[in-house]
Formats: sequence, C-alpha cells, structure tokens
Amino acid sequence: VQSADDATATQTVSIIEPPEEATFDLSAVETDPADGEVLEPPTGENTTVTVNTTVENVGDQSDTQSIELVVGDDIENRTDDIELDGGETSDVSLDFTVDDETPIGDLDVELRSENQTVTDTVTVTEAAPAELAIVDIFDVESVSAGDTLTANVTVENVGDRDLENGTVALDMVETSA
Repeated sequence: VQSADDATATQTVSIIEPPEEATFDLSAVETDPADGEVLEPPTGENTTVTVNTTVENVGDQSDTQSIELVVGDDIENRTDDIELDGGETSDVSLDFTVDDETPIGDLDVELRSENQTVTDTVTVTEAAPAELAIVDIFDVESVSAGDTLTANVTVENVGDRDLENGTVALDMVETSA
C-alpha cells in the first residue's frame, strides 16, 4: 500500500480454516431387550423392540437430519428432524414391532443418518408350545384297589405360549407297602 508520501505500510492477515461441515455420527446400537433376543409373540399379539443410539454432530456447523430405523430392507421408523450444533449430542430411541408375521431367525437392524449407518442383529426365537407339567403333588392319601384317589397338585405351564385350559394326566405307579 502506498501513501501520499510514498511510504509503505504493512498489515498482518490471518488465514483461518473454514469450519468443518456437520457430520452426524451414531454410537453403537443397543436394543431393548438388551440381549437382542425376542420370543416369537403369540398369534395376534405384538412385541415391541426398541433400538437406541446417541447421535453426535462431530462437525463445527449446525445441521438438521432425521435418523432412520431399517429392519431387513424396510424403513420401520424414523425420527423427526434433529437439529444439532457442532459438538452437540442427542439420544435417539426408535421402536419396531415383531408380530406373528415376522420371520423366525436373525433380523438385520440398522440406524442411519445421512453420514453413517450402524448395525445390530435381533434374533426372533420360535416360541415353544404351551406344555403343562405337574410340579408338586401333596395331600395324597393311601388308596385301595377300586377306590377313588384325591390329590392336590400344582401344575405349571413350562412352555412359551399361553394356555386357556388343558388336561394333565397323573400316572400312578403301584408300590408295595
């Protein structure tokens, strides 16, 4: 720069890096139930699985994104738009439903932002049928041939399915006194 009297002046100029673009990173996926095991629900009933993550904007700029929950190839749920400033975090929980149409076996579960996808597996286990078992017999009295036996028993459903009513057979073995 020249002045009127031909003197020169200097000025220091600082060059700064532009702010980093917003990037929404997702922490590892956690499911509820925590072990990722879901028992096949009875016909006509549903089981809800919750998928959790923490979203962090690791950039410097603010941004708005939604997070999608993908199960298999289908988008099952998504958040409303989440606005995060640089360095800010938000906890996200999204649900999906396991019903009697859901296939038995492993389901690939993904949470997606515009910048990242994290995955987990949820296993749908086939439910065992209802099964009644005698777990205790008490108040049994001696009985002679041809007499009626009266006994109190405790019966438990040891299967996975509900049972409205059922029959339990009590097999008697003859013993010598």
